[in-house]
Amino acid sequence: MNSLVSVASLASSTAISAPALADERAPDPIFAAIDKHHAADDKFGEAIGLVSQFEEEHRDAAGHFSCSEDDPEYVRLEELRDEAGDASGDATRKMFLTAPTTLVGLAALVDVVEKNEEFLQIYMNKEDRTLCTGAFIRSVSTAIKTISSGSSTAADLSISPAMASTQTDSDAKLFRLGARLELVRKQWSAQRSADKRKIDEWDARCVAACLPRAGGDDMSEEDWLSYREKREALFVGDKDDVDTDGTSKVWTKIHGKMMPLVDKILAIKATSLSGLAIQATAMSMSSAEWWEDLEEESSKLERQLVESICSAAGIVPAPLVEA
Repeated sequence: MNSLVSVASLASSTAISAPALADERAPDPIFAAIDKHHAADDKFGEAIGLVSQFEEEHRDAAGHFSCSEDDPEYVRLEELRDEAGDASGDATRKMFLTAPTTLVGLAALVDVVEKNEEFLQIYMNKEDRTLCTGAFIRSVSTAIKTISSGSSTAADLSISPAMASTQTDSDAKLFRLGARLELVRKQWSAQRSADKRKIDEWDARCVAACLPRAGGDDMSEEDWLSYREKREALFVGDKDDVDTDGTSKVWTKIHGKMMPLVDKILAIKATSLSGLAIQATAMSMSSAEWWEDLEEESSKLERQLVESICSAAGIVPAPLVEA
């Protein structure tokens, strides 16, 4: 599953089974938008089917289409198909521009995308060729903020086993896994801080040697490689800290503890904000690069969505927490 959809699904899963949400469908505009999307998409599918049926009925013994492409009926069916396709695209775009106002509405929107992620590949704007992905994420983020506004969202990740026993079975599992993840998170944060200090000290040495960070765009390949070698020569590190392939032994050990926990945590359906907070922490730890490389549009969207979830859950994304 697309990571964006995974995060959106994570947010929408929280407390969906709560009885209080049963009557929320009527006022949420997303349901009308989803219904129109489904109706338009069904008509498009029917129109495609009619064109295919006509083509199958007009094949010769060799299987070749024997009818003229200018045949009035064939032209009529193709025009209907194209019109239905345009209408389906318009309905899909309007759906993604509609921010849910309830948790069940949010879940319904995410469910549409989970069942067919190809809808995200529809152009939101044909001129600049932007996809519907951005509109979907912005609507989900807006929904999370709207739904969580006015709620008490303080999340305590160090909940005792006794407190966990009063929660649902899924949340009880999340709290137990969350307690284990928190121990790893402290090691994870401490190592990130240590790495940052080492990089900052290295950069300072390079600047003092008139070798600041550079992109190499204005250098020949030979000069760029020489420049990098001079910078790397100033790096102070212990060769025993890395494997033969250059992989950090410390990070290999941390990830070996972290990733199995993350996988287990994200596989559970949260039923409370506290449970969601644990999942958001796991997601932000496993995807810390979203807070480091913002050149990619997808990274910006994923970061925006996780930050919305963290805000609703009353926590700070793990990469932004000081060790």
